[in-house]
Amino acid sequence: NAHNFPLDLAAIAAPTNG
Repeated sequence: NAHNFPLDLAAIAAPTNG
């Protein structure tokens, strides 16, 4: 999101495998 871009980048970079 525009205002939450750091959080979005963190979410995208975070591994999603359990």
